[in-house]
Amino acid sequence: MMILPFATLAQSDTASIFKIFRDTTGGKGEVNIHQDPLVRLLVDRDVKIHQRRRGISNGYRIQIFSSFGNDSRDRSKDIRIKFLSEFPEFDPVRVYSTYEPPFIKVRVGDYRNRHEALEDYRNIVDIFPDSYIVKTRINYPELKRDIKP
Repeated sequence: MMILPFATLAQSDTASIFKIFRDTTGGKGEVNIHQDPLVRLLVDRDVKIHQRRRGISNGYRIQIFSSFGNDSRDRSKDIRIKFLSEFPEFDPVRVYSTYEPPFIKVRVGDYRNRHEALEDYRNIVDIFPDSYIVKTRINYPELKRDIKP
């Protein structure tokens, strides 16, 4: 079943992905989709469920800091600032400070698989030697698409 690749698209994208499949411009050929009309309904429903959860369970982040104690919050802010100054191209929205009692943690990135995380980890570990990759819930990262509508 082909629902999984569409599960991470926003609802407005589900309409466009079906449109892309039907597009015959540019002499690229033609794709005929023979499906039950309920497939589109299921894809949209799946997208809504994932949007409510605000993340997917099988993702990865790189943990660069974890500590507990009176000064942990201040130290986590300092680590966040240091990370963003060392990696200015990194999206600040993708740097997360979380409190999981009794620890304050700083994690970076939203990676769909371990291989994606490993690419950034190789650079990060040089500056933050105690960092490591963790499996956690993530926010949906932008998809890199080669398809042009």
